[in-house]
Amino acid sequence: MKITVIFTGGTIGSSIGADGYIAPGAKQPYRLLEKYRENCRADGMDEVEFFVEEPYRILSENMNAGYVNRLADCVRKVMARNDSEGIIITHGTDTLQSVSYTHLRAHETRGNL
Repeated sequence: MKITVIFTGGTIGSSIGADGYIAPGAKQPYRLLEKYRENCRADGMDEVEFFVEEPYRILSENMNAGYVNRLADCVRKVMARNDSEGIIITHGTDTLQSVSYTHLRAHETRGNL
């Protein structure tokens, strides 16, 4: 199975810095894939191949329409490649509403992608 994971930042892609503030990190999102691989190998389910896209890396409270458009463009690009059986988008809880809207718009216009 081939799955594209789109990292966008948010809490899941962040860590606490030396200054005590949370910030998106370059390596943090990939820990999610590492943990998946560790658990799946233990269960004998390591046949998943991941492709990774990272159109931006921001905290979710900084999300705006420009980032939503970049995410939609990234999803369109992945769908046009037609090399994945699924897409996972990681984001913070503050972007849940925006990503849900983007998913709805992408689904409604799928024939136009």
